[in-house]
Parts: sequence; C-alpha cells; structure tokens
Amino acid sequence: MVDRRDAVVPALLRVQVPDDADPGAVEAEVLRAITASPGRAMTAELTWVPLLSRTEGPCLVLTYAVVLHGAAPPGRADDLTSHAHRAVTTALRCRFGATTRAAIRPARSREQLATCYRALRGSPRPMHP
Repeated sequence: MVDRRDAVVPALLRVQVPDDADPGAVEAEVLRAITASPGRAMTAELTWVPLLSRTEGPCLVLTYAVVLHGAAPPGRADDLTSHAHRAVTTALRCRFGATTRAAIRPARSREQLATCYRALRGSPRPMHP
C-alpha cells in the first residue's frame, strides 16, 4: 500500500490555444479538468498572468500561476503536476482543437513562487514592493 499525504505544489501552467480563445474560458476549462479528473482527487488555485502571456501568430500563449492540492506519495509531488498536465491537455484539445498545447512545471525561482502565492491568496498583483 502506498502512503499518500496531502501535497501542495506551486507551478506555472502555459497553454497555447487559438488566438480567438477567451482567457476566462480557458481558465474555467483548466479548473474543470483538474478538479473533475477521474482517478485523482485534486483542487487548484489558478490566476492568469497577463504579463507572461503573448500572441504567437495564430495562437495565444497564456500563462497561469497554479497551486495544486492533492494526495501524493511522500517525495513524489511531481505526480500531481503530471496528472494535471494530462488532464488539462486532454480537456483543452477537446474544447479548442488538436493544435492546443499545455506545459506545467513546478515553480522554482523566488519570483515564480511569489506569483503562485498571490494566486493562492487571490491577489494576482503585488500589494506592496
């Protein structure tokens, strides 16, 4: 039996969708994919980071700060990011087409962690310097 404990993983999620996709609709689809994914009970705090988002030709590249919560074996918090990646990629391709891409990576730098912390507390911008 694998011992599972609650894990909290701050991460950055970058998705590439058609340029006519609404960031709010993408965000809703990402949250639904993570929380309704079969086989793993997870929740997520999610905030769109417009400063890190851009348009590349016919595609819109959106970046989100995400904090994943769920059960994971000790030392294997990356299981949460892998599961979230599969769920998000599948859902976004169903909704926006086969050219949709998604990548998720744990936050490592101080700035990335601060962005994820602001997502968790519900304030996407720093309040004070």
